[in-house]
Amino acid sequence: MPREAMSPAIERIPDALQHFRRSLAIAQAEGDHAGEAGALNRLGELLRQQGHPAEAAAAHRAALAVAAAGRSRPEEASAHLGLANALHDAGDTLDARRHWAAALRLHTDPAGTQAAAIRARLRQSGEAGAIDATGFEPCAKATRRQVTAWAGRPSAAPRA
Repeated sequence: MPREAMSPAIERIPDALQHFRRSLAIAQAEGDHAGEAGALNRLGELLRQQGHPAEAAAAHRAALAVAAAGRSRPEEASAHLGLANALHDAGDTLDARRHWAAALRLHTDPAGTQAAAIRARLRQSGEAGAIDATGFEPCAKATRRQVTAWAGRPSAAPRA
C-alpha cells in the first residue's frame, strides 16, 4: 500500500511499538514491576489489534508474570483480559474463558462497564453455565468445599 494511502493512525503504529518497547526497557531498568507489566500489556494489545494473537498472548503472559510478582492487581487483571482476548482471537475459547474469569475476579470495579463487558464475553463464549457470575467454575467451588471439609476447616468458598 502506498504511504499516501495509509491512514494517520496506521502510520503511527511503528512509533507506538517503539514507544512501548522503550517504556518496557525503562521500567525493567528501574525495577518498576507495574510499569513493566503495563508496557507489556499495551504492547500485547497493539500486537493483537494488528492481527498477531500469538505474539500478543506472549506479551500478556509476560505481563501476567511480572504483575503477579510485583503484586500489581490492576495490571494483573489487565494481563488476564488481554491474554483472554488474544487466546479468543487465536481460537482457544476454553483458555480465553478462564482468563476472562480471572480478570473479572481481580477487577477493582466489579460494577463498572469493563467488568460488565467481561461478563458479557463470558456469557457469549462457549457453554452456558460453565462459569458463573462470580467467575468461578461450579465444579471448582464444589471441589474446594469438599477438600476444606475433609481437612476439617470451614469452607471460605462462595456458595453455588
